[in-house]
Amino acid sequence: LVLDAAAVESQVSVTDAEIAAFYKGNDKRYTTPEQRTASHILIGASEGETAPAKEAKRGKAEEIRNKLVAGEDFAKLASENSSCPSKAHGGDLGSFPKGQMVPAFDEAAFSLKVGEISQVVETQFGYHIIRVSQHTNAGVEPLANVKNQIVEDLQREPLTAWFKDMIGKAKVERL
Repeated sequence: LVLDAAAVESQVSVTDAEIAAFYKGNDKRYTTPEQRTASHILIGASEGETAPAKEAKRGKAEEIRNKLVAGEDFAKLASENSSCPSKAHGGDLGSFPKGQMVPAFDEAAFSLKVGEISQVVETQFGYHIIRVSQHTNAGVEPLANVKNQIVEDLQREPLTAWFKDMIGKAKVERL
C-alpha cells in the first residue's frame, strides 16, 4: 500500500471564510512587535578597568559622537573604531524588538527617531553610540501575506486525521 499524502492534501479544500476565521482567531500568531533597525559603535570597556581608563574610553566615544554629529560617515567610523564584531558591517545590528538588548541600550534605541544619533550610552560592554535607521511599528501581518501558510495549516489537520485512520486500519503481517 502506498500512502499518497499529496493526493489527500489536494482533496482537502479550504474556503476563504475558513481562512478568514482562522486568521481572526489566531491574530496573535501574526503579530509583530515594535522594532528598531540600528547601528552602533562600541568602545569596549570592562568592569576591571580603572576609573581613568574608563573615562578615557568614554572620552573617545564622545569624540566619535562629535564627528558623527558633524556629518562624518557612521559606517566608516564604526569599522575603524568599534570593538564589536558588527564593525565589519559598519556597525549594523539589524532589526530587534524592544527588550532584546541590554536595558540601557534598549532604552536609548527606542527613544531615538530615525536618523538620530544617541548620546554616549554606557552598558556593561562599554560605551555605545547608536543610530536608528528604521522604526517598525507593532502590527498584525496582513492576511494576504500569511494566507498560504494558513491554507497549509488548515489542510494539515485532515491530513493528520487521515494518516491516523490509515494506521489504525493497517494490519501488519509477518511473512
